[in-house]
Amino acid sequence: MTDLYKERRARFLNILKSNLVGGALIAFSGGTDSFLLVRAAAEAVEDPSEIYACLISSDLNSSLNFEEKFEELKSFRVSYIRINEDLISKAGILFNPGNRCYLCKRTMFLRIKEEAEKLSVKTIMDGTNADDLKTLRPGLAALRELGVISPLAEAGMTKKDVRRMSEEYGLKSAFLPSDSCLATRIPYGCRLDPKTLERIRQGEFFLKNLGLRAVRLRTSGSLACVAILFEDLRVALESREALVSGLKTLGFSRISIDLEFLKS
Repeated sequence: MTDLYKERRARFLNILKSNLVGGALIAFSGGTDSFLLVRAAAEAVEDPSEIYACLISSDLNSSLNFEEKFEELKSFRVSYIRINEDLISKAGILFNPGNRCYLCKRTMFLRIKEEAEKLSVKTIMDGTNADDLKTLRPGLAALRELGVISPLAEAGMTKKDVRRMSEEYGLKSAFLPSDSCLATRIPYGCRLDPKTLERIRQGEFFLKNLGLRAVRLRTSGSLACVAILFEDLRVALESREALVSGLKTLGFSRISIDLEFLKS
C-alpha cells in the first residue's frame, strides 16, 4: 500500500525547495504549522539566514510571550523579525465585522510584504495546511490576492501530517494545540476593546495552568463560556471551584462550559 504521508511529505519538500531561491519571508505565528515550515526551509537552503521568520505582534495574539519560541528559532540559524502592529485600528476591525478575518489578514500580509521588499526577498510563505482549506477561513482570500505561497496546503499536508513531520524533526511544537486570534472569542459586531482582550488572554493562561490543554474563553460582556477538549472535562470539573473563582477574579460574573467542546 502506498504511504500517502510519505508522498505528501516529499511533495511538500519539493514545492518548498523550488520556491526558496533567493530566500523567503515566512509568516511565523509560533504554532505547529509555521514552526515546521521555518524548520524545513532552513534545512533546504545552504544559508539559513536567507530565511526570515516574521511575527506580527498585536493585541489579537493569544499570547505575547514569544521569547521561548524565538530561542528555538535561533537553533535553526534563520533570521527572525518581530513587528508590533495595531491591527485592530489599521485593519478597521474595531467592531469585529463579519469580514474581520479577511481585513486582518490582508493588513497583516501587506505589512509583511513591505518588510520583504525592504529585504529584497520576493517569496512570502505561510503555514496554511490542507485541513485549513476545508473550513471557513475568509482570510485565505487575502493570501491568494497577495501572492502568498502555502507549501503545506499545496502539497496536501494535513494537520496530522504536520504533527508527524514535526515529531520527526524533534520539534517542541509538534503537539501544540491549535489556536486562533482573540477576536474569535468575541461576537461579531462587538467592540474589540484591548482591556477585554487582555482579560481573555489572562483567563486562558489561568485555565491552561489548571491543566486544560486547549482553551477558548468566549465572552459577551461579563459572561464567560469556556470551550475545552472533551477529554479535559474531568479536569475542569475537578478544578471547578478554582476555575470559577479565578475567572470571577478577572471580572467574569457567570461562567459556563461549552458542551459542543473543542475538537483536538
